[in-house]
Amino acid sequence: MNMKQALYFKTIAQYGTITAAAKQLYISQPSLSQTLRQIEDEVGTPLFDRSTSPFHLTYAGERYLKAVEAMLDIETRLKEEIESIRRDDGGRLRLGISVTRAMQVLPDVIPIFTKAYPNVTIELTEAASASLEGLLQKGQIDLALAALEANEANIAYELIEKESIGILAGKASWPSWSLPERPSTWKWWKKRPSCPWTPPIPPASFRTACSGGITSARRFSWRPLPWRLPAGWR
Repeated sequence: MNMKQALYFKTIAQYGTITAAAKQLYISQPSLSQTLRQIEDEVGTPLFDRSTSPFHLTYAGERYLKAVEAMLDIETRLKEEIESIRRDDGGRLRLGISVTRAMQVLPDVIPIFTKAYPNVTIELTEAASASLEGLLQKGQIDLALAALEANEANIAYELIEKESIGILAGKASWPSWSLPERPSTWKWWKKRPSCPWTPPIPPASFRTACSGGITSARRFSWRPLPWRLPAGWR
Protein backbone atom coordinates (compact mmCIF):
# COMPACT_ATOMS: atom_id res chain seq x y z
CA MET A 1 0.00 0.00 0.00
CA ASN A 2 1.32 3.40 -0.96
CA MET A 3 0.25 6.81 0.29
CA LYS A 4 -2.01 7.43 -2.71
CA GLN A 5 -3.87 4.18 -2.09
CA ALA A 6 -4.15 5.06 1.60
CA LEU A 7 -5.69 8.43 0.78
CA TYR A 8 -8.15 6.90 -1.72
CA PHE A 9 -9.24 4.23 0.74
CA LYS A 10 -9.79 6.74 3.54
CA THR A 11 -11.84 8.98 1.23
CA ILE A 12 -14.09 6.08 0.18
CA ALA A 13 -14.62 5.14 3.83
CA GLN A 14 -15.42 8.77 4.64
CA TYR A 15 -17.94 9.40 1.86
CA GLY A 16 -19.41 5.88 1.61
CA THR A 17 -19.60 5.59 -2.19
CA ILE A 18 -17.20 5.45 -5.12
CA THR A 19 -19.06 8.30 -6.85
CA ALA A 20 -18.79 10.75 -3.93
CA ALA A 21 -15.19 9.81 -3.19
CA ALA A 22 -14.13 10.15 -6.84
CA LYS A 23 -15.71 13.59 -6.98
CA GLN A 24 -13.86 14.64 -3.85
CA LEU A 25 -10.54 13.31 -5.19
CA TYR A 26 -11.05 14.78 -8.67
CA ILE A 27 -10.52 11.41 -10.39
CA SER A 28 -12.78 9.15 -12.47
CA GLN A 29 -14.99 6.52 -10.85
CA PRO A 30 -13.46 3.62 -12.86
CA SER A 31 -9.98 4.65 -11.76
CA LEU A 32 -11.00 4.76 -8.08
CA SER A 33 -12.84 1.42 -8.36
CA GLN A 34 -9.73 -0.17 -9.86
CA THR A 35 -7.55 1.17 -7.03
CA LEU A 36 -9.95 -0.29 -4.43
CA ARG A 37 -9.85 -3.69 -6.16
CA GLN A 38 -6.06 -3.60 -6.14
CA ILE A 39 -6.04 -2.91 -2.40
CA GLU A 40 -8.46 -5.73 -1.65
CA ASP A 41 -6.49 -8.12 -3.86
CA GLU A 42 -3.33 -7.28 -1.90
CA VAL A 43 -4.91 -7.96 1.51
CA GLY A 44 -6.87 -10.94 0.18
CA THR A 45 -10.26 -10.04 1.68
CA PRO A 46 -13.11 -7.54 1.07
CA LEU A 47 -12.72 -4.28 2.98
CA PHE A 48 -16.20 -2.89 2.21
CA ASP A 49 -19.64 -4.43 2.27
CA ARG A 50 -20.95 -3.32 -1.11
CA SER A 51 -24.47 -4.70 -0.54
CA THR A 52 -25.34 -1.56 1.41
CA SER A 53 -25.52 2.05 0.35
CA PRO A 54 -23.47 3.82 1.52
CA PHE A 55 -20.70 1.22 1.83
CA HIS A 56 -19.92 -0.16 5.27
CA LEU A 57 -16.51 -1.32 6.37
CA THR A 58 -15.99 -4.99 7.15
CA TYR A 59 -14.05 -5.88 10.29
CA ALA A 60 -10.91 -6.21 8.15
CA GLY A 61 -11.76 -2.84 6.60
CA GLU A 62 -12.00 -1.22 10.06
CA ARG A 63 -8.54 -2.49 10.98
CA TYR A 64 -7.20 -1.41 7.62
CA LEU A 65 -8.64 2.08 8.06
CA LYS A 66 -6.87 2.52 11.42
CA ALA A 67 -3.56 1.65 9.78
CA VAL A 68 -4.30 4.02 6.90
CA GLU A 69 -5.07 6.91 9.27
CA ALA A 70 -1.85 6.29 11.21
CA MET A 71 0.17 6.31 7.97
CA LEU A 72 -1.39 9.54 6.76
CA ASP A 73 -0.90 11.17 10.15
CA ILE A 74 2.79 10.25 10.12
CA GLU A 75 3.17 11.64 6.63
CA THR A 76 1.53 14.92 7.66
CA ARG A 77 3.76 15.35 10.72
CA LEU A 78 6.85 14.47 8.69
CA LYS A 79 6.06 17.09 6.08
CA GLU A 80 5.54 19.70 8.80
CA GLU A 81 8.88 18.83 10.44
CA ILE A 82 10.74 18.94 7.12
CA GLU A 83 9.21 22.30 6.33
CA SER A 84 10.18 23.59 9.76
CA ILE A 85 13.76 22.42 9.24
CA ARG A 86 13.82 24.03 5.81
CA ARG A 87 12.82 27.36 7.39
CA ASP A 88 15.66 26.96 9.97
CA ASP A 89 13.28 27.22 12.93
CA GLY A 90 13.15 23.52 13.73
CA GLY A 91 15.29 20.43 13.95
CA ARG A 92 17.53 18.67 16.45
CA LEU A 93 20.52 19.73 18.50
CA ARG A 94 22.71 16.94 19.89
CA LEU A 95 24.57 18.52 22.79
CA GLY A 96 27.47 16.89 24.61
CA ILE A 97 28.27 18.05 28.13
CA SER A 98 29.81 16.74 31.35
CA VAL A 99 27.52 15.81 34.25
CA THR A 100 28.89 18.56 36.49
CA ARG A 101 28.54 21.30 33.90
CA ALA A 102 25.08 20.06 32.95
CA MET A 103 23.89 20.66 36.50
CA GLN A 104 25.53 24.09 36.56
CA VAL A 105 24.54 25.43 33.14
CA LEU A 106 21.47 23.70 31.70
CA PRO A 107 18.83 24.77 34.27
CA ASP A 108 19.45 28.38 33.22
CA VAL A 109 20.17 27.89 29.52
CA ILE A 110 17.55 25.35 28.41
CA PRO A 111 14.46 27.51 29.21
CA ILE A 112 15.94 30.43 27.26
CA PHE A 113 16.84 28.23 24.28
CA THR A 114 13.49 26.44 24.09
CA LYS A 115 11.67 29.77 24.24
CA ALA A 116 13.71 31.10 21.32
CA TYR A 117 13.59 27.83 19.35
CA PRO A 118 10.43 25.93 20.39
CA ASN A 119 10.61 23.55 17.42
CA VAL A 120 14.18 22.37 18.12
CA THR A 121 14.60 19.10 20.00
CA ILE A 122 17.62 18.87 22.31
CA GLU A 123 19.32 15.49 22.76
CA LEU A 124 21.84 15.40 25.63
CA THR A 125 24.92 13.20 25.82
CA GLU A 126 26.76 13.25 29.15
CA ALA A 127 30.45 12.31 29.09
CA ALA A 128 33.88 13.51 30.19
CA SER A 129 35.36 16.48 28.32
CA ALA A 130 38.03 14.35 26.63
CA SER A 131 35.39 11.90 25.40
CA LEU A 132 33.17 14.68 24.05
CA GLU A 133 35.88 15.78 21.63
CA GLY A 134 35.97 12.27 20.17
CA LEU A 135 32.18 12.08 19.88
CA LEU A 136 32.22 15.39 18.03
CA GLN A 137 34.77 14.13 15.52
CA LYS A 138 32.70 10.99 14.92
CA GLY A 139 29.59 13.07 14.23
CA GLN A 140 27.68 11.60 17.18
CA ILE A 141 27.05 15.06 18.68
CA ASP A 142 26.66 18.49 17.08
CA LEU A 143 28.01 20.67 19.86
CA ALA A 144 30.09 20.12 23.01
CA LEU A 145 30.42 22.24 26.12
CA ALA A 146 33.72 21.17 27.65
CA ALA A 147 36.98 22.31 29.22
CA LEU A 148 39.41 21.59 26.38
CA GLU A 149 42.42 23.08 24.65
CA ALA A 150 42.20 23.72 20.90
CA ASN A 151 44.00 20.59 19.67
CA GLU A 152 42.11 19.47 16.54
CA ALA A 153 42.27 21.43 13.30
CA ASN A 154 38.88 20.16 12.08
CA ILE A 155 37.02 21.39 15.18
CA ALA A 156 36.04 25.01 15.79
CA TYR A 157 36.79 26.08 19.37
CA GLU A 158 35.09 29.08 20.94
CA LEU A 159 36.02 30.34 24.40
CA ILE A 160 32.85 31.38 26.22
CA GLU A 161 34.07 31.71 29.80
CA LYS A 162 37.15 31.57 32.00
CA GLU A 163 36.87 30.16 35.49
CA SER A 164 38.99 30.23 38.62
CA ILE A 165 39.66 27.09 40.65
CA GLY A 166 40.69 27.40 44.30
CA ILE A 167 41.32 25.26 47.36
CA LEU A 168 38.73 25.49 50.13
CA ALA A 169 39.05 24.07 53.64
CA GLY A 170 37.39 24.61 56.98
CA LYS A 171 39.29 26.35 59.77
CA ALA A 172 39.36 23.16 61.81
CA SER A 173 41.16 21.23 59.05
CA TRP A 174 43.60 23.87 57.74
CA PRO A 175 46.10 25.86 59.88
CA SER A 176 46.00 29.65 59.78
CA TRP A 177 49.76 29.87 59.27
CA SER A 178 51.83 29.22 56.16
CA LEU A 179 54.59 26.63 56.16
CA PRO A 180 58.10 28.06 55.56
CA GLU A 181 59.94 27.09 52.42
CA ARG A 182 60.74 23.39 52.49
CA PRO A 183 64.44 22.46 52.64
CA SER A 184 65.73 20.38 49.74
CA THR A 185 66.48 17.54 52.18
CA TRP A 186 62.72 16.84 52.56
CA LYS A 187 62.84 13.90 50.18
CA TRP A 188 59.85 12.36 51.92
CA TRP A 189 57.72 15.37 50.95
CA LYS A 190 58.45 14.96 47.23
CA LYS A 191 57.91 11.21 47.21
CA ARG A 192 54.80 11.01 49.37
CA PRO A 193 51.52 11.27 47.38
CA SER A 194 48.93 13.53 48.95
CA CYS A 195 45.63 15.22 48.07
CA PRO A 196 46.13 18.85 46.97
CA TRP A 197 43.89 20.21 49.72
CA THR A 198 45.28 18.08 52.61
CA PRO A 199 48.67 19.05 54.13
CA PRO A 200 51.11 16.09 54.01
CA ILE A 201 51.76 14.43 57.37
CA PRO A 202 55.38 15.06 58.50
CA PRO A 203 57.50 12.10 59.66
CA ALA A 204 57.27 10.89 63.24
CA SER A 205 60.55 12.53 64.27
CA PHE A 206 59.33 15.90 63.08
CA ARG A 207 55.91 15.47 64.72
CA THR A 208 57.56 14.58 68.04
CA ALA A 209 59.95 17.53 67.89
CA CYS A 210 57.17 20.01 67.12
CA SER A 211 54.45 18.70 69.39
CA GLY A 212 55.78 20.76 72.29
CA GLY A 213 56.52 23.87 70.30
CA ILE A 214 60.18 22.93 69.71
CA THR A 215 61.22 23.81 66.18
CA SER A 216 64.55 22.12 65.72
CA ALA A 217 65.55 18.64 64.62
CA ARG A 218 68.75 16.88 63.67
CA ARG A 219 67.93 16.75 59.95
CA PHE A 220 67.29 20.49 59.64
CA SER A 221 67.13 23.57 61.80
CA TRP A 222 64.45 26.26 61.98
CA ARG A 223 64.03 29.41 63.98
CA PRO A 224 61.42 29.23 66.78
CA LEU A 225 57.85 29.79 65.55
CA PRO A 226 54.89 30.86 67.75
CA TRP A 227 52.61 27.92 67.09
CA ARG A 228 51.87 24.39 68.15
CA LEU A 229 51.28 21.57 65.73
CA PRO A 230 47.52 21.06 65.10
CA ALA A 231 46.01 18.03 66.79
CA GLY A 232 45.35 16.28 63.48
CA TRP A 233 49.07 16.23 62.67
CA ARG A 234 50.21 14.59 65.94
